[in-house]
Amino acid sequence: MKVENSYVCPATLEFAKKCAGLPKGNFAEPKTLESLGSCNAGSGHDCYLKGVTVTALVTASQSWWLQWMRYHHQDIVSSTSKMYTIINDDIDSKCSKWTSRSVIEEFKNLIGIYNDIKDDCMMFPEVYEHLANYHGVNPINLHELFQCIVHSCPMGFELTAGITTNYLQCKTVYNQRHMHKMDEWKVYCEWIECLPEFSRMTGLGGELLITNKKEK
Repeated sequence: MKVENSYVCPATLEFAKKCAGLPKGNFAEPKTLESLGSCNAGSGHDCYLKGVTVTALVTASQSWWLQWMRYHHQDIVSSTSKMYTIINDDIDSKCSKWTSRSVIEEFKNLIGIYNDIKDDCMMFPEVYEHLANYHGVNPINLHELFQCIVHSCPMGFELTAGITTNYLQCKTVYNQRHMHKMDEWKVYCEWIECLPEFSRMTGLGGELLITNKKEK
């Protein structure tokens, strides 16, 4: 997993601080910002954090993206096309290191057959029996073979997307996922920890660094 080109807009950071101080009609004092931002989730006192917008490029497995999409106030600006990528790109480099080698090879074999038929290097009847016996699928044309490829794509297949989120959602994600058993969440939460003033404003951060030191 990779998180690159992340950016926190300074203007939204200052705007959020001003909004936090609206009850008193001015910018909130640092202590007030910290006490508001570190309050219990769901209390509503930390809502000013949603004013701090964050953008980044994230490359992660399909397994991780399915979990990421359960959170509100996070959005995908644009992403790599799975429909295009699985047919044209190097599958070995697109799958995470945890993806089974045999799964990758079988997937590549299906793609190879598809491309050979599409390029008129072989006829569909020539591979029908092979597909049925070796892959356990029974497509009757190129369209159905493509459906087999899409549904056989490994969950370790990685996609890159530009995302937008905010500090309030990052706080929720961090609270729920920083000790998650999936390594990708640890990488994502380490990125969250490094966002400007995030740890100070939310009272979160440091647990991953301590855990990593113990593991070493």
